[in-house]
Parts: sequence; C-alpha cells; structure tokens
Amino acid sequence: ELNSGTPFDGVLMRPSVTIVTNSALRSSTITWRAARETIYRVESSSSITNAWGLLTNVFNPSQVNNDFTFTNSVPTNATMQFYRVGYTP
Repeated sequence: ELNSGTPFDGVLMRPSVTIVTNSALRSSTITWRAARETIYRVESSSSITNAWGLLTNVFNPSQVNNDFTFTNSVPTNATMQFYRVGYTP
C-alpha cells in the first residue's frame, strides 16, 4: 500500500512551474500523495543554502491517502524558487 510505513514511503511528487505569458503573475504548483492523518509543511527558499520559510501547513484528516496540491505565487524578481515538503513524525 502506498505510504504504508512513513508519510513519504512511495511518495509521488509531481512538481511543475507555470508561467503566464505577458503577465507578471507566476506560480509554482506542487502535488504529492499525502499519507492519512499526517501534517505536512510546505516551505520555500530562493536558494538551497538560504533559510527556508514556511508557506503553509497541510493536514490530511482522511483515513486514506490523498493527493494534495499547493500553488504558490512566485515573486516577479525571483530567478529561482525552491520548495520542500516535510512532515512531523
């Protein structure tokens, strides 16, 4: 069963970046398979070596695993944006 051991066993990450043409609006969408009854932290940083900032906490209250999607606006002056998803055991 997917995610049967820990919240990231067999995790499916489907990251994508969408840039709207002729617009200052840019966004990143992250989708992952969330384990049942687990809280995840979505964080971002402009560099792998810089400090990470919390964007949101996401809780899957369901008794089953579900896909979760988070979309974040990317700053217009950002050349790169990194994301990570973690959980509290």
